[in-house]
Amino acid sequence: MSKDNKLNWIDRVLVLGSVIASVFFAYLLINSQMLLSHFLPVQEGAKIIGFIEVANNDVRRRLKQSLLWYDVTSEEALYEKDAIFTGENSETYIRLNGNVGFHMGSNSMVVLSQENNEFKLDLQLGSVIADVKSGGEIKLLGDGEEATIKGSQGANSQVSINKTQEGKIKLASLENSFQLDSGSGSKTVDAMKTLQLDSRFKEVKNNKPIQLVQPPLGHTVWHDPTKAFHFSWEKIKPLDNVYLQVSRTI
Repeated sequence: MSKDNKLNWIDRVLVLGSVIASVFFAYLLINSQMLLSHFLPVQEGAKIIGFIEVANNDVRRRLKQSLLWYDVTSEEALYEKDAIFTGENSETYIRLNGNVGFHMGSNSMVVLSQENNEFKLDLQLGSVIADVKSGGEIKLLGDGEEATIKGSQGANSQVSINKTQEGKIKLASLENSFQLDSGSGSKTVDAMKTLQLDSRFKEVKNNKPIQLVQPPLGHTVWHDPTKAFHFSWEKIKPLDNVYLQVSRTI
C-alpha cells in the first residue's frame, strides 16, 4: 500500500468516526431524556417520592439545584425537590408514595418535597386537583407558611387548588369534604364548596352573593353545537337583582 493510499484510508476512517460521533451526540441532545433517565437512579442520596403516571404535551421537570428543564414521560420516577411544569394545553398526573395523587392543569408549576413521610406541595402557579384518600393528608407551602389538607374520614376527597400570579389561593371540594389546618385554625370545607385564601393561608371573605352550582365546579364542559349550555347558581346572601356576563376568557 502506498503512502498516499494509507493516508486516504486513515482520512476516511476519521471522517466516518466523526460522522458517527456527531450523529450519536446529536441524538442524545435531542433525546435528553435518555441521559436523564440514566443518571437519575445513581444520584447520591436520591429518594424517589413518586411517579409521573400521565404526561401530555409540554410537561417538564427541573432537578434540585439545577437550572435546566427536561421533558418528562409517563412512568418516570420523581425525586425530592423536583419541580414540575406544564405548558399551554398540557397536563400531567402524579402519584406520590402513599395516599395522594394529583392532576396538574395547563400553565402550572409545583415543587415536591417530603419530610417525615409527609408530602409537601409548593404550588407556585396554576392549578392542581388532589386526590386524597380517606385518612390521608397533604401539606401546602406558601410564603413561609404551611397548611394541611386532610381527607374526609371514611371516604376519598378530591380538592381543587388554584393559585394566581398575585399569590391568592382558592380551594374547592369537588368530592366529599376536607379539613384545612393552618396557623389561622381549622376549617371544614363541605362538598362543592370553596374557600378563598391569601398567600399565607388566611381566609379571605367572599363577597359574591351567588355561587355556581351547575356545571359542577372544576368539571370539564364539552361543547356540543346541537345543544345549549346550562348554568345554574344558588343565592348565598340576600340580594335583589344580579346581572351575569359570560365570556370566553376570564
